Amino acid sequence: MSVTLEELARMANTSAATVSRVLNNKPGVNKKRRASIKKLAEQFGYHPNILARNLVMQRQDMLGFIASSLSNPAYIDFLHNIEASCRAQGYQVLIADSEQDVELEKQHINTMLEHRANGLLIFPVADEHQVAGYQHFLDLQLKKIPFVLIGENGGYNFDCVVSEEIESSSLLTRHLIELGHRRLGVVGFLPGNRCTKGRFEGVVRALKDHAPEAVATLRRADGEKEAWIPEVCSWFEKEAPPTALITMNNGVALRLFRPLADMGLRIPRDVSMVTFEDEFWTELIQPSLTTSVPNNAEVARLAFFVLMERIKTPDAPPMSHFVPQTLIARESTAPALS
Repeated sequence: MSVTLEELARMANTSAATVSRVLNNKPGVNKKRRASIKKLAEQFGYHPNILARNLVMQRQDMLGFIASSLSNPAYIDFLHNIEASCRAQGYQVLIADSEQDVELEKQHINTMLEHRANGLLIFPVADEHQVAGYQHFLDLQLKKIPFVLIGENGGYNFDCVVSEEIESSSLLTRHLIELGHRRLGVVGFLPGNRCTKGRFEGVVRALKDHAPEAVATLRRADGEKEAWIPEVCSWFEKEAPPTALITMNNGVALRLFRPLADMGLRIPRDVSMVTFEDEFWTELIQPSLTTSVPNNAEVARLAFFVLMERIKTPDAPPMSHFVPQTLIARESTAPALS
């Protein structure tokens, strides 16, 4: 963790009161000493203990949970699981939403450190938008602040727990191959998104290994929201359309139901459909969706375990865990007719 006010005062060879005056921009300290103290505070990652300073409550064990977007129901599921683990071990949880904004993510990290969070559990914005970068996590690591990324670690030696995508996607694709599908379409791919990249890689890998003749006919419609709908619909206006669609998440799958129905296509009679992630409606919708389901409870359990280990042994080697998903076959897939 970052240094305390008293430790900072000892390093600056002055009193805690003097350090407090400098950091709170109060007068009574000469310019040279003021600059020296501020430099030390920045160098050693000092963050004021707001709770102690304001006497609002006694010091508690707290962890920070930062999601890249709490509008994603999957993160709410993670939060419930993580909060249960924290509560069982006597930890309070601070919650923040980065709203897919890396600058907001950095602000949340600083705020939680100011509140003396013992460690951080973070869904990094970079996991969905790789251009966001990982430099601020390097800074945390250099300051030995315990944190775990729930998602890709960018190739750095950070503690991370990841819901495995490539092999899980290969398994989902093999399900279609075993049903006789050889003309496939991938819908909703996002080039900068770690999950969709892994899922597409898994599709290609499964085709190369089990149906190499199908690689040449593989179609892909990229984009967010509903930008890919015209392209997908155009596939079915030509000869030899796809017999199965692999959607990159269940939101993409749901958005395709009406456009396909408007074209007179029925799932799975005319085209099978598979997806990733699982919500209550994926089983209730007609036809129910075949999907690759992440094990959120296990990811949350491991993330909490890794963070506890990092807090106990700050200098231990980083840990990475990849948690496999589960294929659930439902009504949206059937044998290919052509």
